[in-house]
Amino acid sequence: MSEDKSDAHFYYEMPSKIIFEGMGLNYASEDGCFTNGDGQVVVINVDQTGVLVRRKELVLFLNNNNYDIIWTLLGEKNALTGLSTNSDAYFKAICGVYQFEGDKIIGDLSIFERN
Repeated sequence: MSEDKSDAHFYYEMPSKIIFEGMGLNYASEDGCFTNGDGQVVVINVDQTGVLVRRKELVLFLNNNNYDIIWTLLGEKNALTGLSTNSDAYFKAICGVYQFEGDKIIGDLSIFERN
């Protein structure tokens, strides 16, 4: 894209087709931004790793279509305190599930010992 003279960013996230069409989104003049039918920006890329959607419009879309969104988290924490054996190692698994409930995001985050 750097050679096409469009000034487009090389990479940005887009809403899925269901969200794009269901929320009636349009491409904005700035790459990575999307507007609603009133011309208001409701989706914006803050950087190359994420996209923000206005909560009010997203919740309205979800409620009108009887949809839910859940977020799952999975990670790990490793710390080595010695150089030779796993007996000096510290391993944790991190996981969680979150969802909208009413106007709030609720969920749980758990941390487990890994051997």
